[in-house]
Amino acid sequence: MALVVAIATLAISPAMAQSGHGAAPHGGKMVDIDNYHIEMVKANNALTFYVLDANAKTLTKTATGSVEFAFENGSKSTANLIAGKNGALTVALPKNGIHTNCTVTITYEGKKLVGKFKNEVSAADKAHGHQH
Repeated sequence: MALVVAIATLAISPAMAQSGHGAAPHGGKMVDIDNYHIEMVKANNALTFYVLDANAKTLTKTATGSVEFAFENGSKSTANLIAGKNGALTVALPKNGIHTNCTVTITYEGKKLVGKFKNEVSAADKAHGHQH
């Protein structure tokens, strides 16, 4: 019985494992921060972040922030988020290597929201030293 429970636990999708609200509205990964969520979507050599309310609805008021990328060799780099349409905050992926995780800090309506995301890297990306 314990084996069945362990297998069932491993079968939970990453989006549901990170949030009790089901799938993220933009198809990304979500982390919970107080009464908010931050969703991260990776596409086209960039990361896009969204601030979501407690019901996973995208908040569109002006937000600012930055992302700190951490690399396997212990180095770090920081980049500012660029505001886009419909509450999107975007940053280019680093070109100087593959990051192991990133920590996003977003200021929304005077509140500082900090979320950490692990980078899932394919074997092909690791083999040639950068991500697509």
